[in-house]
This record gives sequence, C-alpha cells and structure tokens, in this order.
Amino acid sequence: MLTVLADGQNHYPIWTDAYTISFEKKIAGGKTELRSRPYDPVNHAFWRIRHDVGSDTIVFETAPTLNGGAGAWTAQASTPRQTAVTGMHVELKGGTYQNETTAPGAVTFDHLLVTT
Repeated sequence: MLTVLADGQNHYPIWTDAYTISFEKKIAGGKTELRSRPYDPVNHAFWRIRHDVGSDTIVFETAPTLNGGAGAWTAQASTPRQTAVTGMHVELKGGTYQNETTAPGAVTFDHLLVTT
C-alpha cells in the first residue's frame, strides 16, 4: 500500500489485494473506492499519487519499468482534492492482514521520491 495522508481520517491510498489494484480516497472518515482493476505486475510496477494543480485534482498513476526506472505514466483514477495537500505524509505498508495458506512473497519499496 502507498498512501498520501493528511491524517487518519483524510488520505489517498493505492493498494493491492487478491490480484487487484485499487485506488481510493478517505475524506472525513468516509471511504470511496475510485477504481479497482486486475493487478498487472508489469504495467503497475510503479505507483504515483500526485496533486494536479491546474485541475486541483488528486491523480493516481501507474507505470511499467523502463531502464531501471518508471516508464510512461498512465492515469488510473482521479478525484477533486478535498483536503489540504500541504504537510501530508507518505505511508508504505507491505504484508497481509490475514492468515495465508501460501506464503504471499516479498514486497520491495524502491525509488521513493517526494516532491513539492
């Protein structure tokens, strides 16, 4: 899970579960799934959550790997910004929330870049 958050009641996460990638917002404690689709480890290798200043929206994007970095970004979902984006934090989570009959494998976080 990659989450950009103002606090526990206001955040924007991208996450995977059961071969699905989901894009969500939680504003004032209310969760809204913006989009969910089959997870493709090749085309969804990189994840990005950004604020588009021109349209004042939060944009969720994915990209494949290209020459060791992110390839072309594809917008997967967007939503009007509903909370301040100044002073936000980044949260990374890996693992499982339930018992698994088969080991789920490893998670790797790399290339984290936070810009203003």
